[in-house]
Amino acid sequence: MADATVVSDFSPKCFDDKVIINDISDCEFCLNMKRELQLMQEELSSARLIIKLLQAEGNIVNAIDTTTNQEMNYDARNINSNEWKTVTANKVGVKGQIPVQQPQPIPTIVNRYKLPDNRNIYSPTQQQREHANSLLKAKIESNRATSSVHATQQGKGREDYNKKTPTNKRSKIIIIEDSHARGCAQEIRHNLEQEYEIQGNVKPGANLQTIVNTPTESFEKLTNKDVVVVWGGTRDVRQNESEKGLRQIRNLVENVKHTNIIVMSVPYRHDLAPNSCVNHEVKVYNRKVKKHLKLHDNTCVLEVDAERDLFTRHGLHMNLKGKEHIAYKITKTSKLC
Repeated sequence: MADATVVSDFSPKCFDDKVIINDISDCEFCLNMKRELQLMQEELSSARLIIKLLQAEGNIVNAIDTTTNQEMNYDARNINSNEWKTVTANKVGVKGQIPVQQPQPIPTIVNRYKLPDNRNIYSPTQQQREHANSLLKAKIESNRATSSVHATQQGKGREDYNKKTPTNKRSKIIIIEDSHARGCAQEIRHNLEQEYEIQGNVKPGANLQTIVNTPTESFEKLTNKDVVVVWGGTRDVRQNESEKGLRQIRNLVENVKHTNIIVMSVPYRHDLAPNSCVNHEVKVYNRKVKKHLKLHDNTCVLEVDAERDLFTRHGLHMNLKGKEHIAYKITKTSKLC
């Protein structure tokens, strides 16, 4: 009992900073309570300050409302006609507002002049009508005469134009080829410009029988100034049909003797080993072609260079540099024919 009374006696006093109790140390609980009480005092003081500010602001707003109500609440019946009162204009105009224009009435127009009388309109006589018709007929006849003169002059001009001597025809270069010569016709056209008429006929993967099997009508119209370029034989050599390809070349040269023929050799196969049987057959085929075509004056064999830098990475076809090189050789040989 004695301990309880002692605690009840001194515990409230320990929270007051002004009271100092000797021989008694504050516990941790008391210190926490002190801190919380200080925070609550600060919050209460700030709340009182906020309430005072709000009350002051409310008083100002109420004072403004009462003044405006007094100005607006007036009775028009109590105003005499001879008395004037000043009214403050509280309405503020909107900035930039366009004033509304009232539509104007459409004015009515009255015709001040009288309509003409039909009896006063001029009517031509019979003699005047006949004179006008005669003038019109004379004008029509003169127009027909001038048009006939122009037609005869144009006819004479056409006859003179047809009598002109025809211009010299350009020589032709016809290229019949497999996939190795793709794009060579364009390179040859670039080298020769307007001197020759270039025609390219590419048949990818074809043998010499298919390449040479071109309609004979296209060869019959050629002259001794034209050139036929034959490039093929890769498939014939690969399939061990080189003798069949030689026969097709021989038949073409014997049937077409009235124009110049350039036979391209079979290119070296860089996609195969140097000692392969196909590359060996390529050399044998090219040697036989030269031997058989020596007897014909209108033919020549153009050797395809075997340098590695003229072929693609794969090694079968020629690259752009190789095609430009072979097109230059064909151009040079065609000019000598």
